[in-house]
Amino acid sequence: MPQEDCPSPITERSPNPTLGKTLEIDSAALLRGGDRLLIRHRDHLYVLRLTRQGKLILTK
Repeated sequence: MPQEDCPSPITERSPNPTLGKTLEIDSAALLRGGDRLLIRHRDHLYVLRLTRQGKLILTK
């Protein structure tokens, strides 16, 4: 049964209409309690890593 009170981790933003659609997602929703996320983009694999200082680093 879906929770209707739970807010979506994705928010649609339009800071600048000329840039088109922009989505905002909370990093905790992406990482799901982990400290690394693999992102496949075309033929490349990237790693999004959460550091001990709480910063995000994206590497190829």
